[in-house]
Amino acid sequence: MPQYPTCRKLLLLILLALTTGAAHAADDRRTAALQKLRAKFDAADANRDGYLDRAETARGLPRIAAQFDAADTDHDGRLTFAEIAGYIAAARAGRK
Repeated sequence: MPQYPTCRKLLLLILLALTTGAAHAADDRRTAALQKLRAKFDAADANRDGYLDRAETARGLPRIAAQFDAADTDHDGRLTFAEIAGYIAAARAGRK
């Protein structure tokens, strides 16, 4: 007689392994994207104050500059890395 419980366990282990692998790949892509964004942010931060004003944003991150007011969540006229990353994450989540 076939061992169905054993087959089910094996299938569940395979599915778990595939899901875990996909999650790690997604984490790796997210980490790489954040590192790339950080490099662009740092390059755009001409005065090295940790913020991007409108001019710095326009020069270094023109797509974000077009949405500056939406990304500037605390409305202080400058963007932090966290504000930009949060804006991008929210925009991507809205497209799903």
